[in-house]
Amino acid sequence: MKYTLLLLLSLTFTTLNAQDAKDYFPQTSGAAWQYRVDVTLNDSTTTSFTRNDVLTAVSDTADVRYITLTSIPAGVQTLKLRGDSVRASLNLALPLAGVLELDSLTANLLGGNTPETTLFTTNAPLGQLNEQNTLRQRIETPQQLRDAIETDGVFAFTLSDSLDVVVTQSFRREANELLILPAGEYETIHIQTILAMSAEIEGQTAFGTLRLTLPLLEDYILYSWYSAGTGLVRQKADPRVISVADSLLQADTPLDSIAIPGFDMQLTEFSPTAETSTASSTPLASQVRLHANYPNPFNPTTTIPFELDQTARVSLSIWDVRGARVVVLLDQTLGPGMHQVQFQNARNLSSGVYFVRLEAQTVSGVIRQVQPITLVK
Repeated sequence: MKYTLLLLLSLTFTTLNAQDAKDYFPQTSGAAWQYRVDVTLNDSTTTSFTRNDVLTAVSDTADVRYITLTSIPAGVQTLKLRGDSVRASLNLALPLAGVLELDSLTANLLGGNTPETTLFTTNAPLGQLNEQNTLRQRIETPQQLRDAIETDGVFAFTLSDSLDVVVTQSFRREANELLILPAGEYETIHIQTILAMSAEIEGQTAFGTLRLTLPLLEDYILYSWYSAGTGLVRQKADPRVISVADSLLQADTPLDSIAIPGFDMQLTEFSPTAETSTASSTPLASQVRLHANYPNPFNPTTTIPFELDQTARVSLSIWDVRGARVVVLLDQTLGPGMHQVQFQNARNLSSGVYFVRLEAQTVSGVIRQVQPITLVK
C-alpha cells in the first residue's frame, strides 16, 4: 500500500509576503516556466526530468483574480487570488508523475478535483502555523491492511469494507532568502507546508465496534520559495518513510514501510509573457507563436497552427498529464511563415487534457511554448 498522495499536495503553491497576493504572479496569459526536477529514489540514486508550466488563462470576477496554469507533467491548477490570500484547486496535479507509478489509493483519491483550499495569506507572521486544511477521502480497505490487522479467535477483529484517509495541511512562513538558481538570482519569501496523513478505520469485535486512527505520516515538510512577479522558483522535500505503528500489527504479518523519494525542483527558465523571450530581447511574438488548435475540444482530429518569422529547427509533440510524450508530430527545420500540423488520435487515446509542446531552435536561442488541448470521445 503506497501513499503517494503527498506528491499531489507537494505541487500546491504556498504562501507569499506582500499586501497583495497578485504581486507574486504574472498578470498576462502566456507566461512560461521551466523547471529541472531532481528526484532521489529509494535506492539513493537520482533521476531528473523537466517540468513545463504555462499560465493559460487570467480572469477577474469582482475582487477575485483567477489564474489557470497548465503543466507537463503536473496537470491543471487554478489559483484564486483575493487580497492577501491565495486559494487553489487542482486537477490531477502530480509533480513526480512519470517517475513514480500511480497506485490504487492515489487513483481513488484523485478521482476528481481536490477541494479548494487556502494555501496562504501574504501577511502571515514569521514562524506561526497558519490555516489548516483537511482533505478526507473514503476508499476501499486495502487487503494488505486487512492481512496486517485483522485477527481471529476470541479477540477477533474484522475491518469494515472502507476507511477514511485524512490529509491535513498547514503552512508557516520563514525568513526571506536570496536564491541563486539556473534561471537567475531571486529575492524570495520562504514557505514551509506541513503535511500529516492518517487512516481512520473501523472494525467489529466480539464486544462491539472499535474505531482506530492510524498515524501514517507526521510533519512532512515541503519547502517552497516564491519571488515577486515570477511565482514559484524552487520547491523541495526531503525523503520520508510512511509506516503504521508496530503495536497495531500482528507479529507475524508486518506491514511494509513506504519510502517517499525526496525531490528538488529549481527554475531554469522563465518567460514573463508570450511576447517575451528569455533568450533575447527580441519579442517572442515576432519569432515564434503557437496558436490555439482547432477544433478544441476535438475528436478525432485537430489542426495545430504555429508561426515563425525566421528559419528554425522545430519540434512539435503531444504530452499527457503524467509527463509522458505521446507522439512527435514534427521534428525538422522550417522557414518563416505560418505552418500547421494535424494531430489525429490514431492511438485511440482516452478522453482528457493533453498538451502541445512547441520547441524552436532559433539564432537567438531555444524558445518553448505549451498549450493545452482537450480530446473528447
